[in-house]
Amino acid sequence: REHKFTPTLTEMLRDSDEDEEGNESLIPIEEIQEFQSRICQLREKRLELRKNLRKRFATMCSHYKTINGIPK
Repeated sequence: REHKFTPTLTEMLRDSDEDEEGNESLIPIEEIQEFQSRICQLREKRLELRKNLRKRFATMCSHYKTINGIPK
């Protein structure tokens, strides 16, 4: 069996820094600006999804207790 060398995190970070020298960003500025303009909508959507998940979980727990005869 051939043993493959796995670099350490420190080595990967160092190599990454060397690769990025001279490059301002690997993500185009337009994509960054688009994300920043939508971040408020994303936060609201996440809150809505969390609320729905909590509600569905509570319903599921209530249903489980009813089926198994566990007092609420």
